Order: sequence, then C-alpha cells, then structure tokens
Amino acid sequence: MGFTDTLKNLRNSTILKIGNLYRNKQSWGMAEQQRVKHVLDLLKKEGCPICYQNNEDVKRMFTWFLLEYYGTQPWVELLNRSRGFCSMHTWEVVTQHMPEQIRWPLGLTYLYIINYDLEEIRTVVSFLERYKLSSGEISVVRNKKLEKLIMNTVLLEPCPACIELKTSTTNALKNFLMYLLKPEIQKAYINSEGLCLPHLEQALNLAEGETLKELVNIHLPKLYLLRSQVPCGQERLFLLTGKRFFQEFTLLSSLEDKEICSTLNRPALNLNIKHSCYVCRKVALTLQGLWTTIVYKPQNWANRISEFCSRHRGSILIHAYLNNLDIAKEFQTHLLTSKIEELETLLAASEIKKDPKPPQICPACEVQNYATLKVLKTVADNVASSVNPRNYWKSLDLCMGHFRKLIPLASPAAIIYIGRYQQEKLKELLIELKEYFRKEDYRYKDEPKGNEQTAWLRAIELYCGFPYL
Repeated sequence: MGFTDTLKNLRNSTILKIGNLYRNKQSWGMAEQQRVKHVLDLLKKEGCPICYQNNEDVKRMFTWFLLEYYGTQPWVELLNRSRGFCSMHTWEVVTQHMPEQIRWPLGLTYLYIINYDLEEIRTVVSFLERYKLSSGEISVVRNKKLEKLIMNTVLLEPCPACIELKTSTTNALKNFLMYLLKPEIQKAYINSEGLCLPHLEQALNLAEGETLKELVNIHLPKLYLLRSQVPCGQERLFLLTGKRFFQEFTLLSSLEDKEICSTLNRPALNLNIKHSCYVCRKVALTLQGLWTTIVYKPQNWANRISEFCSRHRGSILIHAYLNNLDIAKEFQTHLLTSKIEELETLLAASEIKKDPKPPQICPACEVQNYATLKVLKTVADNVASSVNPRNYWKSLDLCMGHFRKLIPLASPAAIIYIGRYQQEKLKELLIELKEYFRKEDYRYKDEPKGNEQTAWLRAIELYCGFPYL
C-alpha cells in the first residue's frame, strides 16, 4: 500500500471521524457565511492570520496523535514510512509538551520505527553478503533488486505534520483570497497587520485578476509602514520571517536551557554542535560561517537578500537582528524595498498579472547541500579504507538521516560495514526502549531507574539530528 492510500485510509478511518468533529471551521462543505466569519476571526488575530491558522492546525493534529492515534495501525504504517515526524516538528513537540505527555507516545513510535529500520538494513546487508566471492570482494551488484532495496531504505515519505501544514496553508490562503473582494473582509484586512512576507509571496502566486489587484493595493501601504519602522522589533520581525520560523529559531535554546528543562522535569539536551552527528556538526559549522560572513559583510549580501529561500532568509534576518541593529536595518530595508518595487511594478502594468518566475536556487541551500555531499563522500571513502572501521564509525555517531544519505555514496563493502555497525547501535537503543516500557508496567515500577528513562529522547536525537539543519 502506497503512502497516498495509507493517508487516505487514515483520513477515512473511524478513529479520525471523531477528531474531525473538532477540526476548525475551514471545511469546504460549510456555509459561505461561516467561512466568511472564519476569515474575519483570523484577521482579528495578532500577526499573520495564515501563521495563526497553521499553528492551530498542527497543534490540533499533534494533540489528537498524542492522546488517541499513536500506536494505531494507520499511524504506525505512516510513521514507519516517514521514519517519524521531521526534525522541525519533532523538536517542536518536545519543547511544547510536558515529558509525561510525550515520552510514551514518542517512545512507542520510535520502537516501531527502529524495528522497521533494522529489518530494512538487515535485508540490504544480507543481500550484499550473498554476492561475496571467495576472495572477499563484492561482485557486480548493479542490478534492479539491489537498487530497489537501497532506495526503499533511503527514500522516505513526507512528514505527516508537514503535509498537514501545507494543506492548512493552501486552504487558509484559498479561503482568504476567495472572499477578499467582500467589503467586510477588505476592511478587516486593512485594519490587520497583514500577511507575513512568506505567505504574501504565496498569496501573490495564487491570486488572479481583481483579487490580485486588491491584494497589492491593500498590502503596499503596510509594507511602506513596515519599512519606516526598521529595524523592526521582535513583534514586527514576525511579519518578515513568518511566526513559525521565529519559533523554530528560538527552539534550540529552550532545549538546552537548564532552567526551562528543570521546569519541565526533563534533562537538558547536549544539542550544541560539539555533541551532534559528525555530518550535522560539519554542515552546521559551514552554515554558521556563512551567516557570519553575510552579517559582518552586509555590503556584499544586502541586495541579494531576496534570492534566499524564506527559511534561510529568516535565519539571516534574525542573526542580523541579534548581532547588530544597524546591519539588521540594512537587510530589512533591502528586503522590503525589493518587495515594494515588485508590487509597484505589478500595479503599474496595464493588465495586472503575476508572471511565474523561474525557480531560484537559494545560495544557502546550495552551500548546505554541497557541504553535506562533500562530508558524506569523505566518510564513505574513509569507512572502507580505515584500519579499524568499527572505531571510526563509532566516532562519527551519524544520525539516521545522514546514515541514509551515505548508503548510495558508499561502496558495497562499506555498506556492509556501516550496516552492521548501525544495526548494533539501533539494537542497543531498542533494548533500552523495551526496558523503559517494561519498567512502566505497574509490576516493575519499583525497580531502580537507569539510562533507559532517557532512551526516548536519545531516539529522537538519533533520528532527528541537529535541529533545523
């Protein structure tokens, strides 16, 4: 069964029918008056209304998952194929909930995922070992079956929370644009703070005709006002980066802050760069160097700020805001000016029409992808040639995300090595997870507690890696 079929069954299951009763009033089947009222309610919220809707929808999905859906067959299949939630959403859940609310659902989820991964890795390794010759060399294994096995191990389905986020954004923007020409919606939009820049760009791509013209006419004065207020404070910075991104950016400090963790009755995580996966560490240092270069040499980058994807653009704006307000002012002014010029050009055209732009490659994404590939190739070459590959592999402490990316780059001999060693690592974690659940049983709850109590957190670290790479 494919991912689409699994998700369809999940949506139509009896369990979710109860949850759907409590979903927001965004359904296309509701009366028009209710949809208009819902858009008006969103525009009364502080900040970007689409950001608010996104937060509510994702929060609602996780509430139902943590309370009811974890461990049910549709969700187990779904999360096995995606290897859990993505890094962003997993760490978001960890920071926004008390440990007693999440350790059982997430621990059980990773118990299933580890079993699934062990079977996938075992299949690939055993297939390769069957092709060994008497000399110990690997025969030619470029055949469709091996490629299929490797692709099954490497390729993942999308994170369910990311699908929910994308669906929420699309539906909220369509609802908003559908009724933008209504006088009451226009009035509420004029009085609101408006859309953040990432959602404004999406809205401009979706809008057409009179709706597009009205959107540009209403939003231009807001951009003029925002430009006059730079450097923006934290509250206004949300409108440049999107509120969700700012929450992501501040997440890392809350994971490591001992006072916050003490309040949550949870140990602080060692998620600084020194304690992360080797590849995560190298890529994070590369990106840190890029941010430093951009922030302290703004003359070379300020006029290129609009070339970055919304995620990395947000990183630059927040780094500048935290380091130097003068530099932050320069970046924010350039970004807003480029967007204002774009909207003015659009408005001055005889026929207002949004021409599709060719996709741009974000400079930061390019740097990140190049750094990741370079480090992984180095690791793949060193594993096969190392005198003691076991110790070398243990010193890397790769997260599962980069382990999967390494497999297609490694030689057959190296795949056997890293497959065996990663299996050992997963089995050790699986034993601790099982021990944790055993001691949760009322019959054994008085037994001394040990390292197994943090096994669910270490499983998250292993599968999610360094946050937000």
